[in-house]
Amino acid sequence: VRSVMLVHRPFADAGKTTSQGARVLRSNVVNGTGGITGKGITVGLISDSFNTSGNPIDAAADVKSGDLPKTTAIPGGEGLKFLIERDPTVFGPGTDEGRGMSQIVHDVAPGADLCFATAEGGQVVFANNIRSLRTEPACNADVIVDDVIYPEEPMFSDGVVAQAVDEVVTVDRDRAADRAG
Repeated sequence: VRSVMLVHRPFADAGKTTSQGARVLRSNVVNGTGGITGKGITVGLISDSFNTSGNPIDAAADVKSGDLPKTTAIPGGEGLKFLIERDPTVFGPGTDEGRGMSQIVHDVAPGADLCFATAEGGQVVFANNIRSLRTEPACNADVIVDDVIYPEEPMFSDGVVAQAVDEVVTVDRDRAADRAG
């Protein structure tokens, strides 16, 4: 006998496809052995759209396959607990990049709740939707991520988007101070 190896139990992957990021971050190990799944955390995602591309594999199909959480309360926003969607009659169909981002978050933190808001419509809409994801009681996001930049955003000073980020962080500091004392 040259070697003896312990055979580890396999990890169950969520959905049809699991993000390679889950393996790189080893979140599958933490989810399985540590029981840390994101439960009790809400992640707000901002991108162009969630479910407007017209792709036959829509949000409902992603919920059915396990690629999104089993939340089905919002028609067209299946998998989410809150949605501000891009208007396809004004902006045309989106790429549903926000749904792709949601699938990655669900792979890494399968117990987390998800909310989505579009950034389409300009910097003011983007900024207001950051605020909505944090302050809207239906969402109340603990973490907000985006994959959007407007070329007109100032790089060396705070524009309306950066100001919105500062505001939601300040809301958190004020709430923490109120709880402390």
